[in-house]
Amino acid sequence: MNTDRLKLFKTEEEVRSFAKVNGYDQGGADKLVAQWKSSTQNPEKEVKKGKKKFGILSSDDYSSKD
Repeated sequence: MNTDRLKLFKTEEEVRSFAKVNGYDQGGADKLVAQWKSSTQNPEKEVKKGKKKFGILSSDDYSSKD
């Protein structure tokens, strides 16, 4: 199963319930729970702050034909 879809589950019981409904056996459910745990334990990527690449141009950034 896609790890992005696994991140939608909030608890281990929800993952096990999903596995049971979709016909996973006990081994498959355990693998699914392990994937869910590994995907939720990864820290979120930190947003880097810096200069904007796009935005309002000042008069120094462009030349005019006047």
